[in-house]
Amino acid sequence: MSDHEHKIDQDNHPPTAEDRELREYPLDLAAADAKAKSGSGKQYWRSIEELAGDPHFEDLLHREFPRAASEWDESVDRRDFLKLMGASMALAGMAGCGRTPEQHIVPYVKQPDGLILGKPQQYATVMPFGADAVGRFVALRTARRYEEASDFTRSLWATVDDREAAVAALVRKQYQEMFDAFPDPTYATYGNVDLPTVWPEFPRPGVRVLDGEVVELGGWRFGFVGGGLPSPMRTPFEVPPQVYAAKIAALGRVDVLCSHIPPAVPELLYDTVARRFERGSSDLLAAIRATQPRYALFGHVHQPLQQRMRVGRTECVNVGHFRATGRPWVLSWGR
Repeated sequence: MSDHEHKIDQDNHPPTAEDRELREYPLDLAAADAKAKSGSGKQYWRSIEELAGDPHFEDLLHREFPRAASEWDESVDRRDFLKLMGASMALAGMAGCGRTPEQHIVPYVKQPDGLILGKPQQYATVMPFGADAVGRFVALRTARRYEEASDFTRSLWATVDDREAAVAALVRKQYQEMFDAFPDPTYATYGNVDLPTVWPEFPRPGVRVLDGEVVELGGWRFGFVGGGLPSPMRTPFEVPPQVYAAKIAALGRVDVLCSHIPPAVPELLYDTVARRFERGSSDLLAAIRATQPRYALFGHVHQPLQQRMRVGRTECVNVGHFRATGRPWVLSWGR
């Protein structure tokens, strides 16, 4: 080999011992060709040397890996070791996985005013402390100083010795104002946040409270079912499902089914501002499908995805959804 050829070999790395050994034992192409012709079916090989089955090549493969690699415990070969490590990594990944609660995603038909997607809705109350306190609270919230607003609310309530008595007094005050505003006649039922034990203090002649009862008005039968069903909110007048179902069954066939909560129809239950499904009644829905009243009237969901829709021939209407428009829903009927 010339000096020039030797320099090129050095630049491209000198030949290894394996290269030199292969050169000492040239490949027998005739043997490889004969072996290929003698076989039957599909055959696979990685090189002509492997096809020929040259013993020197087999010995070279045995020493292909780093020093002492051949001393590996044959009870667990490389393939099994890689399988074990791969399985360990897969199981470790699965340990961090869990099934998340199923949630329904409903798009907005109309974007609610004042709602910014991604901005949390947080609520607190300082109304019992007067207009100045409300103004201060609103100013802090508007400036997005949420922590200060929360601290301000807590500081106000900390000045109240008996919170339950203070809340009860405010509830009675609001009930009195509400019952005073009722026209004559009025037929009312409870909501899920009402206190039925307090209501008997306020009705006057011409105001009637109905729950699981029917009244005939202008030739139509109106059935009333009050309260709500158990929910994470734990509001004051939530009744067990079987009690609620019994009140529905007591009505029989009616022309107008009046309740606080809606029948269990997703479009009627989804609140577009709170961004959650409120609790509805499957028993109400079953009664509507079975008896087909003319109307099913309810409230509970403040900003419903749909204010009204039909279930069979029954017109289901959220009559509480009028604050956004300022126009109450009115039903006219007669013989």
